Amino acid sequence: MLIKSGIAPLDERLGGIVAGRPYVLSGAPGTGKSIACLEFLYAALDEGGTVALLTHEDPSDVLAQSEYLGLHLTAALAEERFIVVRYQLDFARKFARTADPAAAFDELTRLLGERPLQRIAVDSISPIVEAGTASASPITALLNFLDRSGATSLLAHPGDLGGRFDRRLEPLTQRSAGIFHLSADRDRRGTLEIQKIRFAVSSTAPISFVIRPGVGLVLASDNLTRRADDIPLNARRKVLMLSEPNSVPAALLQALRDRFDVAVRARTESGFADLPQSAPGAVLLNVSRDSINDAVSFVRDLRRAGSRSPIALVTDFTLRSHDRVRALRAGADDFLLALHPEEFLLRVEALVQRGRSTAIVSPDLVFPTLESVDGTGILDETTFRGAVLSQLGSDALAFFTLVQLAPAERGDAEELATLARHQIRSDGGDLVGRVDGGVTVYLSSARRKDVDPFVDRVREAWRSAGHGELEVSTAAHPSEEAEMQVMLGAQHA
Repeated sequence: MLIKSGIAPLDERLGGIVAGRPYVLSGAPGTGKSIACLEFLYAALDEGGTVALLTHEDPSDVLAQSEYLGLHLTAALAEERFIVVRYQLDFARKFARTADPAAAFDELTRLLGERPLQRIAVDSISPIVEAGTASASPITALLNFLDRSGATSLLAHPGDLGGRFDRRLEPLTQRSAGIFHLSADRDRRGTLEIQKIRFAVSSTAPISFVIRPGVGLVLASDNLTRRADDIPLNARRKVLMLSEPNSVPAALLQALRDRFDVAVRARTESGFADLPQSAPGAVLLNVSRDSINDAVSFVRDLRRAGSRSPIALVTDFTLRSHDRVRALRAGADDFLLALHPEEFLLRVEALVQRGRSTAIVSPDLVFPTLESVDGTGILDETTFRGAVLSQLGSDALAFFTLVQLAPAERGDAEELATLARHQIRSDGGDLVGRVDGGVTVYLSSARRKDVDPFVDRVREAWRSAGHGELEVSTAAHPSEEAEMQVMLGAQHA
C-alpha cells in the first residue's frame, strides 16, 4: 500500500511511495532538495509520527525555512517527535579515519533514542560519500542503519545519478525504491525527473514545479497570473472579510485595517452580489466548524460568477484534509488560521501579491451517505465495518482515524452513540457504529490533530448530560493498521 510522500508534485504523479524503503533525491544546490526533505518529514509528523533529520544546517535555520514553507515544526521539535542531528564540522575527516563505518551509525542510533521513527531524511549524504573515497562501505553502513530503523527514508545528493556510474553509490542505486532528480531553469521553474521507480506508475514524464511561500513545492501551471495582470492596481488595497457578526477577533481586523482598506459584510447573497465585478485584492471567508459546506458552495458560486480575486478560508481550527481539498476544487486559494495577528497579516499580503490562479473549477467531492435501519444514523456492526473496509478497498491512499468510546463507569451506550452522532460531520464522510457492544466512530480523513477537538466535544456533551468520564482509544490508518483492525472488530468478521 502506498503512503503520501508529502511532496505534492510527486504524489500527484505517482500516487505516493512505498513505506519502509529508501529513496534518493538528487539535484544541484538551490533546486529544492532541502524543501522536499522537510515536506517529506512533515507528512509523517502530520499523522502523529516521529521523524529525524540529519543535516548540515543549524536547527534554527531549519525551523526558519519550514516556517517560510508553512510547515510548523516548533511544537514537534519540543515534543521530540522532530529530531534534528547536525553533522560535525569535521565529520568527513573523522569518518574517513574510522576503521568500521558502522560505528558512526551506532552512535547515531544512540543519539536518536529508542522511539521508533516513521521517516528519516539525510540532507545530504555528501559527507558520508566523500569520506568513503573509492569504497562503497560507508553507504552500505548507512543503508544497514536505515534497514534497522524500519523507517521510510529520503536521501539527498548534490549530483545527478542518472547515467553516471559511481562505485561508492552502487549499493544505494541498487537498493533504493526510487531515484528522483531536481533541476531549475533561470526563471526558477523546477523540473522533477523520475529516474527510477520500483512499482508500476501511469507515467514517468518530467514534472514541472514551482516553490511558493507558505505552500512549498507545487505543480507549475501556465495559467497562473501575476497580480499586475489580474486585479487593477486601485483595487489591490481592498480586502473584503465575509463573516458572521462579531466572529472575527478584533486584533485581526485591526491588523488588516492598518494595512488595507477593509470591508466586513455578512455572508449572504446580498453581501456578495457585486463581488465578481468589484474584484477586491482578496476575499477572506471566515468559517466556523459548522459552516464548511456553505463556505465551499459560496466559493464555487463566486468562481462560476467570474470572480478573479484570491479567496482564503479563515478559521480558528485546523481544517481536515478533505475539507481543504473540497475548497481548493471549488476555487479557494489559501487557508489562514485566525491566531497571531502579525502572521495573519503577512499571509494576507502574500495572498494579495500572488493573485488568483485561473484554473478551472473542479466538481465537488461526493461522500457516500449510509442510513441506519432504525433511522438514528447509528450503524450496526456489519454495516459500519463494511463501510470502512469498502473505503480501504476503493482508496489506495485512504487515511482516517477510528475512535472507540466507552463510559468509564456503567452507562448507556445507546445514549453515548446518539451523542457522538451529533458531534460528527456525516456530510464529510464521518460514521458512528456499534462495534463489539461499544461505540466506534470513523473520522474521515482525520489526522491526530483533528481527533482531540472531537473527543473534547464528546466529553463535554457527555458530562453536560450528567455522566462521568469516558474511556477513549484511537487508531489511525495507515500508521496503526493492526490496532485499527482490532478496534474495527475485523478479526471477528
